[in-house]
Amino acid sequence: MNLNLINLDYTQWTKNDWLDAYTAYCKTNMFGPMSKREYYDWVRSRLDRQKSLAEPLSKDLATKWTNGFKNASVWTKKRKCNQWGQALENSRPQVDLDALANDVKDIQWQLMTKERK
Repeated sequence: MNLNLINLDYTQWTKNDWLDAYTAYCKTNMFGPMSKREYYDWVRSRLDRQKSLAEPLSKDLATKWTNGFKNASVWTKKRKCNQWGQALENSRPQVDLDALANDVKDIQWQLMTKERK
């Protein structure tokens, strides 16, 4: 079996490469039983999808996504909600961490002085 199949484009595979790959698939049978033709179509579709995912986004699509994100953030600010549409008034109140740390120090100090008495 050609171990470099993963690095080759499927259009460069020989008939023996396809048979070896199908035989190896039949041994593991991870995705259920398939005929040779079904396996061939399945591998082609997966490898074509990987190629399309590796291609950079078109300028048009990237612009649409960016504009959509900007419009969504404007929409949430206008309605005073978070990105899931939940009102910010209903969410957890913001805690002042500095004040909380000072309170903890005061309580620690009080506990330390009580124990000495």
